[in-house]
Amino acid sequence: MKKRQVGFLGDRKQFRREWQEWKGMPEFSQEDLTPWKTISVHFKNKEDIADFAKAINQRITVKTRSTWYPKISHNELRNKRYVVKQEKEKNES
Repeated sequence: MKKRQVGFLGDRKQFRREWQEWKGMPEFSQEDLTPWKTISVHFKNKEDIADFAKAINQRITVKTRSTWYPKISHNELRNKRYVVKQEKEKNES
């Protein structure tokens, strides 16, 4: 008996069944949040880092890997939750 080959996305019939669940879903578009330009800045010592941080009015430590200028607030997602509110049954009062 010949073994059925599974494609890149798995079993084609199963993929089609699962794809049906997405029909009618609202479109999603993500705005481009990538920087327009990225540059590397090199420092000879900690004092130079401190001077640079003061000049751009941002906190920079030896562990800082990147920063935005001007400073932007990042979306804090770890404290966000998706909650579905359930409607109270009509019998409940």
